[in-house]
Amino acid sequence: MLQQRLYKAYQDGYQFHQSAVREKPELLNWILRKDYWDYKLPKFSATHD
Repeated sequence: MLQQRLYKAYQDGYQFHQSAVREKPELLNWILRKDYWDYKLPKFSATHD
């Protein structure tokens, strides 16, 4: 049962991530950065629901 819940949580997180990237293409640029040593937080227009 625990393994099933963890798998579902993983799948839900993956689907959230995919949906957020589809809705906000600028998020993909943030995700694919070479490194984050000199980062500034991205300014997105709205939060993902």
